[in-house]
Order: sequence, then structure tokens, then C-alpha cells
Amino acid sequence: MSRLLLLLLPLASVTRLTAGVSRCPRSTSTTFAATHHHHPQGSSDLRLRGTRDTLTCNSTYLYRLADGTCNNFNNPSWGAVGQTYLRLLAPVYDDGVEVPRLKQVDGASLPSPRDVSTKVHDFDFNRYHPVGSVMLMEWGQFLAHDIVATSLDDGDLTGDCCHDDLVTGTALHPDVETGGPCFPIIISEGDRYFTNVSTRCMEFVRSNPVNDASGVRQQMNQLSSYIDGTNVYGASEEAMRNLRTLSGGKLAVKNEEFLPESTENYCIKTNTDDYCFEAGDSRVNVYPGLGALHTLFLRYHNYVAEQLAANHADYDDEKLFQETRKIVIAVMQRITYSEYLPVILGSTAMTTYGLKDTWTYNDSCDASLTNVFVAAAFRFGHSMVPDSLKVAGSDHNSVDLYLRPYHVLSNLDSLVEGLVTEKAEKADRWYSEGITDQLFEDSAQDGFDIASLNIQRGRDHGLPSYNAWREFCGLDKYTAFDQMSSSRAYQNAYQNVDDVDLYSGALSEGGQGTVGDTYKCLLGKQFQSLRNCDRFWWETEDTSIGFADERTRRQIQRIRLSHVICLTTGITEIQTSAMKVVGSK
Repeated sequence: MSRLLLLLLPLASVTRLTAGVSRCPRSTSTTFAATHHHHPQGSSDLRLRGTRDTLTCNSTYLYRLADGTCNNFNNPSWGAVGQTYLRLLAPVYDDGVEVPRLKQVDGASLPSPRDVSTKVHDFDFNRYHPVGSVMLMEWGQFLAHDIVATSLDDGDLTGDCCHDDLVTGTALHPDVETGGPCFPIIISEGDRYFTNVSTRCMEFVRSNPVNDASGVRQQMNQLSSYIDGTNVYGASEEAMRNLRTLSGGKLAVKNEEFLPESTENYCIKTNTDDYCFEAGDSRVNVYPGLGALHTLFLRYHNYVAEQLAANHADYDDEKLFQETRKIVIAVMQRITYSEYLPVILGSTAMTTYGLKDTWTYNDSCDASLTNVFVAAAFRFGHSMVPDSLKVAGSDHNSVDLYLRPYHVLSNLDSLVEGLVTEKAEKADRWYSEGITDQLFEDSAQDGFDIASLNIQRGRDHGLPSYNAWREFCGLDKYTAFDQMSSSRAYQNAYQNVDDVDLYSGALSEGGQGTVGDTYKCLLGKQFQSLRNCDRFWWETEDTSIGFADERTRRQIQRIRLSHVICLTTGITEIQTSAMKVVGSK
């Protein structure tokens, strides 16, 4: 009988120091045994033949495919790369087909997203999350880049969408009425930051369209919807192979322990030794905390591969890689549902949406993401980004951290310590100044406003208004602004309560957990599907694709993000729950 898979040192070996803080075990004697009983692997490809719509799947193949196809044998493309986002409510396009949501209920134009941002999503310092560390926000970003990427309709663009005539005149960009790619955000005169005619137009390109059977504009996912480590391994077999060493089951590294160098991904180099990272997801360089998690899980993969290799001389590179990948994906799923979602949704919503129930595979449900989850609900975390982060003993403004790999390469341990010790902002209507005025700014007034972009994306996708989603979720519709929290701010921005954009309005809600009831509903439904519709979910009792016995699953149940941090950094002390600050409950 194979030995028990030990994912980490037993928790009893972690020495308790102070309330919520533990000493990281420094031993490397952890042993990895077989993760399942031996079965014939069958073809090296789960897909045997056919187009995406007529795939025939090989039921003897034991592992996930990178693009998510054949997870569901009855519907092989469900949840896979290229799937159209599901609609929970019909889109509200101005022409019923493709023109973005532009009009108020009285027929006048909706307010500019930038006006909504400055009037509703103003900045207010020190509105801290009651328990969450910055790592709570960062895990959400890392997770998002595992399950969603929406391509832009920029293939035929030959220049910028913005030009001065759009600011000084009254006409919309001609693309808006014709379904073209440009949908720029016009900024009102007198804006607090963007004051010049040349900077009062914010570039915005619509999501790539996919017309449904009725000719109505839809959007699609460039990634698989499953929580399957796409951000670590890539969304295609070719991308995954390019990230491997093809020896010992390992992923490629640079300088022995960092992500490999990219020749295509963009970043800003602070030092001559800096370089842009290559990872499973091209957005790896966006924020140093994101780059840090990518680095940690690269190292964790290679650590697990070494442990498996030490115990299984009969495993070739492919077997080592796939078994290691299966373990890493299981760890990511476990961290998401045991550490991240309980803080985001709260205990009641976790129960309501069955996220704590015994796992049972449902082959009749589609794991594909919903449009509202992508274009609004799972963007709530942008409100949690702090204005600064302490790294190497100094506070660094967030605007000075974006796209810069320097701290990952030079101060990784200190960066991770900052993520787990500094408090995240609350998920509310207030934003940090750096991401509403100066996001990705190269020179004065040429940056972006994340709140404006998110509101515009919802209109681009034809998302119904906030009130329509409250009704969908079984909540009371608001009939007047004074029923809303922060009613004066919303009344100052919108003419009618039925005009309020979902992204903006749902951030006004409070309650147990991090988000309010509307986002609890939309997030809870999605994460229920991502768990129950996944044939390869780590809790499966099918030992041909899962883990051999109950003891192995119990080990995974005990894992935390803090364990991964201990194994992959030089950090010697960390709180048990890396997504909660020390002293929180």
C-alpha cells in the first residue's frame, strides 16, 4: 500500500508564538508518496477528434487538459477556453442587439462613468477591512487570473479611440452606434484631476464580440473557467509545455528560483537587473503582490515535484509533472474555499450557496462563468487595493508599484510580509486615489480610473441595472435613493435609482463578510458552479483522477496559504491565516 501523501509537515510541528502567529517549520523532510493508485493512462490526449462542438473525449485519460475541454464528458466544451459567458439576465443593449447601455430610464444619457467615480467612489483614507490583510485582496486577483480573461476588440484598431473633438463636441464616437471597438469615456470639464482637453478622454476598447444564435452581442472567456491553475500553467497545451523544463516534472525558472523572463509581456524596469516575468497568465507583472504569488506557486510546484521524484523513481517527467500539477491545483482550490471565500461571503452565505456541503459532482451543470460575475461582481476587490504598501521598511504608493517587478526580484520576503501584515481596504464605495486618478500613469494625467473602467465594462456588456440584479437575487428593489446607503452620493450622480450601474450600486451594501447581499448572491452562485461542476475537483472519490484515500484528502483539508509561504520563502514567522491580520477572529 502506498504511503500517505504528506503535503506539508504535520501542523503539530508548527510552534505557536503569539496569538495568531506561528513559526514556520524549516525542515525539508516532507515526503510525497503516490497521489493515486496506478491505472492505465490511456492516450496522452483526452480529446481524440472533432471540433469544439463535436469533441469525442477519451475517458481513460487521468488528467485535466490545459484548456478545460473534456472536463464534462456530456458537454466537453463547458467551462473551456473560448466559451461564451452565461447570462443570468438578458442583456440590456440600447438597440437590443449590440449598442452599449447608454440611456437612463427617462431616455436621457447615463452619466459619464468618470462622473459616477468622482461623485460616488471618492477616496477616503484608512477605511480598513475589519479582518482582511492585503493578501485577501491579492488572492482574489490571483484567482481571477486563473479563471477569467476577456479579449478586447482591438484587432482592427489603427490608432487611439480618443480625440479632442469628442471632448469639445457632443457626438459619441461613431463606433458606439455601429458595434465598433471604440467606447471611450468622456470626462467632464472641471474634473478634479483630468483637466486638459487632451486628457479628458479615457481610452476604452469594447470586449471582443461573439454573436449568439439571435445575433445578440455576447462575450467569451479566453481561459478555462475551472479553478485549475491556468495562471500557473497556461491555458493551452503549448503554453504549458513552454513553461516546463521537461525534466523531473518541473517548471522553468530563472536564477534558480524566480519566474522565467518574458520577451513579450510589458513591465517597467527599475534596475538594470530587472526583467519582465513569464507565467501561465500574461498579467503577472501588473502588481508586485501578484508577481509574488506567481513566484511562490512556481517554487511550490518544483518543491512538490522534487518530493514526488524522491519517492517514485519509476515516474517519468510527464507523470511527475501531471501529479504535481494535480496537487498544486488541489491546494489552490482548498485555499480558495477554506480561507478566501469565508472572509468574502461570510458564514451564512457559504451555507446558503452550499459551499460548505459535502462535494458531489453534478454533470448537468455548466462551470462557465456568468457575464455578470466577469463584468461586475468579481471586480469588487479593486475597492480593497490600499493606497500604499510597506516593503523593506518603507511605504510605497500603489501607483509606483504597478507593472514593476523590482520588489519581487529584490525584496520578495519583505513584500510577502507586507501583504500578510498590512490591512486591506474595505470593499465599499470608496477607492484609493492611486487607482482612480493615476492607474498605469506614465506622465501627468495619462493614467486610468479603475472604477470608471469597471462601470463602462458593465455598460459595454449590456448588464442590467443594479435594481434589476437585486430583484434577480430575491432582494427588495429600491424605489428611492434614500433607501440606499450613501444615498446622497448616488443621488448626486444619477437621476433615478433605476439608473444605478450594478458595479457601483452593489458596493454600497454592507453586512456579514466583505461584500453585500447582491454580490453575495452573484458570487455565491458562481463559486457553487465552479465547485460542483468540476469533475476533477480535489474532493472527488474517483481514485483514477483524484487521490488514493481519505487520509490524503484530510492532509489537503489542513493546508493553508501560510504553509505555502513557509515552504517557498525565507519568512520564519507568519499568522496561521495569511489573509487575516494578526489579532482578528
